Amino acid sequence: MKKILILCLLFLTSYLLPLTTAFSKPVESLRGGGRYANDFGPETLNISSYPKVYQEGYRLTVQHCSKCHAASRVFNSELIEMEPEELAALKKAQPDWFKHPAIRRMDKKFWERHVYRMTMKPKAHPWTMKEAEKIKQFLIYDSQQRKLGSRAKEWEAHRRRLLSAFKKQFPELYQDRYAGKE
Repeated sequence: MKKILILCLLFLTSYLLPLTTAFSKPVESLRGGGRYANDFGPETLNISSYPKVYQEGYRLTVQHCSKCHAASRVFNSELIEMEPEELAALKKAQPDWFKHPAIRRMDKKFWERHVYRMTMKPKAHPWTMKEAEKIKQFLIYDSQQRKLGSRAKEWEAHRRRLLSAFKKQFPELYQDRYAGKE
């Protein structure tokens, strides 16, 4: 029995303890492992000017997404969902925005695919399809409000700061995930 206890303690100190000190940023701010540049951004948004329907979507996003990772992973994502006609018009008007997928990654159905995939995660339950739809609609609206139009330069500067912080802390992971895309 003593041998088993000693082996367990050795295992814990040798393998698991180093994992708890892997980040210089507080672990609670990097829930989900800090595996993305998004994790280095704020976990809340000022949505006071958003229509009520999107404020409800925001509340549901925080409630459901933060079960598995920090809400910052969603709120600071480069993903932007648009209709094909909007995408075509934007490609003509702002072709430079499509050159840096680590800053803005635009496509049709991005948030739809992502939200519905997350509803299948074990920790995500119970989500209703109605809640998933509200979350998706909020994410579409929010990403267009904060990442495009008059706030596009602000978003780009914010996203570059996140990428820089991530690169400094996780250079190898940065190379795998973002190099050449910024």
